[in-house]
Amino acid sequence: MSFIARWLDLRKQRRAVGLRPHGEVSIDYTVAQSAERVRRAIADVLGAHVSYDDGATIEAAFGLVQSERIRCSISAIDEHRSHVRAEAVYPPGRAAPERSAAVDALLAALAREHYLPEAIPIVERQLGGAEWPVDFVVALFQTTKAVGWAKALQGDYFNAFRYLRKSALAA
Repeated sequence: MSFIARWLDLRKQRRAVGLRPHGEVSIDYTVAQSAERVRRAIADVLGAHVSYDDGATIEAAFGLVQSERIRCSISAIDEHRSHVRAEAVYPPGRAAPERSAAVDALLAALAREHYLPEAIPIVERQLGGAEWPVDFVVALFQTTKAVGWAKALQGDYFNAFRYLRKSALAA
């Protein structure tokens, strides 16, 4: 048996064939509204342009030869909710990484309304670290605003106003 295992190379851990960096999110919008949000997030967050759009599948390109593309599939969960699956597509011959920053950014933009109280301490630790560079002023504004709203939802109005004041200073 060990000869066959060695010959077939079964002991080696292999990455699953055909898997690309991807992510999924369910949002409280109809399919048409979700498709519009995906188009807006592709343009505003990723800075990409839509190269294919049939309403249920949207594909975006970044304009560079041999670069990553993003494909989003939108399906209805029920009358008022949609499921969005975003995946990174790479040209043939290029190794696909484990994660895609573009997929993560797109899904984060689509799921901004989700309330995740367990994430607030993690984000607060990141905000309290090193000083943010000038290039990241928009991200600092969005992050402090989101933490401020999350604190307000928790009933911590003092810290909510503190974070909202920080976001106003970053604006």
